[in-house]
Amino acid sequence: MVWVKNFRSPGMDENEVRKKPTSKLSEIFPILEEGLVDATGSRKADILAHIGWAHWLNFHIAENEVAESAEKMFRDALKIDRQNVYANTMLGNWLLQTNGDLEEAKQHFNIAVNTGKERTLSQCE
Repeated sequence: MVWVKNFRSPGMDENEVRKKPTSKLSEIFPILEEGLVDATGSRKADILAHIGWAHWLNFHIAENEVAESAEKMFRDALKIDRQNVYANTMLGNWLLQTNGDLEEAKQHFNIAVNTGKERTLSQCE
């Protein structure tokens, strides 16, 4: 999950910028999906949120999917854990990036902040 949160793909030109993330993200999906097999509760929600983020990156950076693939994963994660910091943050971001509902995005960000989890990147390392 840290790999997805810190995903970067520098490239020399526009085509290279698209190809590299597609290749790297294709490695991430099976790893996260394998983690779902025995996951339950908040751990399952964490993994679903990160799968959603990988879908978002695949759409946003690699231009290789439709944005809605990400939204479904975020919402599935929230069905399991309404307070999930990752799903709330990532869905809030998704809503802002896709011209979604601003008030809903704010609600998700507020829930995420109120959990007190994952406030700084250094805590992830």
